[in-house]
Amino acid sequence: MVGALTSGRLADTLGRKMTMRLAAIVGIFGWLAIYLAKGAAMLCLGRVLLGYCTGVLSYVVPVFISEIAPKDLRGGLAASNQLFICSGFSAAYIIGATISWRFLVVVGLVPCAFLLVGFPFIPESPRPTSGERKNSVLHYKSLGVKRLTYLERLLGL
Repeated sequence: MVGALTSGRLADTLGRKMTMRLAAIVGIFGWLAIYLAKGAAMLCLGRVLLGYCTGVLSYVVPVFISEIAPKDLRGGLAASNQLFICSGFSAAYIIGATISWRFLVVVGLVPCAFLLVGFPFIPESPRPTSGERKNSVLHYKSLGVKRLTYLERLLGL
């Protein structure tokens, strides 16, 4: 939930691509914490990190897809994103029934590693770079507008 709450602000300030990169790094640390866990505290830490990663990516990836895809492919690509998420859950359950949980963690690291390796080949989203920043926090701050929501005041942002 924290990842979903902070993902919009991160995507506006850092950009979609950098936010996905940050989430992938957090996801790798989460998987490593689970793999190297000796007790319940490390397992919980890994689960929290993976939850944050999932929350951020669940917002940023569909937005990135919708901003970068051509109009005629946008709907299909957004739908395929959800299809691959559901297929991944099914594959994890099937694979998890046949292998040990520590090896399943290594399997979980693969998408995060692919994401990091593929970033040099992915263009940045055109929206933040096109000057259309009317809803952006940076845009409001550059204008000197002090428009803080309740959550921003609560978090001290």
